[in-house]
Amino acid sequence: MKEEGGTPDIATKDGYDVQIQTNHLSHFLLTAELLPLIEKEAEENGDARVVNHSSKARMTLWNGLEEKYFMKNGGNLGGDGGNVLIFMGARFTRYAHSKLANVVFGQGLHTKLCAKKNSKVRVVSCDPGASKTSLMEGMPMGGLEGKIVAFLSDHNLQSAEDGSMSLLLAMMGSKVISGEYYAPKMLKGRTVLETLARRETNPDSIDMLWKRSEEATGVTFTI
Repeated sequence: MKEEGGTPDIATKDGYDVQIQTNHLSHFLLTAELLPLIEKEAEENGDARVVNHSSKARMTLWNGLEEKYFMKNGGNLGGDGGNVLIFMGARFTRYAHSKLANVVFGQGLHTKLCAKKNSKVRVVSCDPGASKTSLMEGMPMGGLEGKIVAFLSDHNLQSAEDGSMSLLLAMMGSKVISGEYYAPKMLKGRTVLETLARRETNPDSIDMLWKRSEEATGVTFTI
């Protein structure tokens, strides 16, 4: 599934914002469906993981998740404005919510699994830093803005291969602990353990996201 980033303010056929449905709700549903198999694997072999791939751009305007982005408000969430150079504006606010949701969901799942006695499933989150991928394709760029973005991409972004290191560590690192977050120390470079902020661990945000995600997907995420 291709990630959506900076897309227009449009609704899916289910009524949700396309970025929210692609980047978060689909992952929530898939994890809910696969969790029994994941838990079985962990019991039989001592390790199984759910890894959520977030983004450095998970900073939201109000420094936390807003419930309206996870309701049937697709097409009515701020319009199509946005500046790709500073990654700000309505289309990028929606993207930020979708990527913050990845981390909040991971923290919620980690907390719920920890409360379940003897669960061996590890839930880990990560981001690739500033990496040159296809995410920028389809974003509104033209003229001078497009030229600047192209120059910055060519000279300041690490390769997609280097950007995958945090994901590989989260997936395969032997010392990884459930609930941790891995990312390049700066926008690129060596992967390190990153301390999560309050907006990413807030119990109220976890409860809201869980409720709205179950409502949107029609599943009861049983743990």
